[in-house]
Amino acid sequence: MAISVMAFPVAQDRLTDLRAMLDELNGSRHLRTAEVHQRAGVHERGYVQKLPNGQCLYLAVFDSVESESALARVMQANAADAEYGPWIFERLQHVFRMDPGQGIPPTAEFVYDSQVPVTQPNLGPSA
Repeated sequence: MAISVMAFPVAQDRLTDLRAMLDELNGSRHLRTAEVHQRAGVHERGYVQKLPNGQCLYLAVFDSVESESALARVMQANAADAEYGPWIFERLQHVFRMDPGQGIPPTAEFVYDSQVPVTQPNLGPSA
């Protein structure tokens, strides 16, 4: 399995909305969400990291056979679901200020492994 990670910043004024979305994903919409991800061949897990400034990051971890296309496959499966798709796209736009119409944001770059050195992580220009 390949793993890809995405980080979505969540502003303080959207934390209540994030909690509400997660309550639905873990509650009334859990089975539908699992079905959509199963159709896409992707297992997603989410983590929330609180930051000192009051904001937080939502970290989405995707396990799939092809890491590069994991989120694209989930987005396509969401779009194909007439009931679930509009609901989740509205939440993504509101909570993460992510516009699915603008394409898929880039995944996080893999830069460290405690067991195997990662050569030349691309962290941008060096100072």
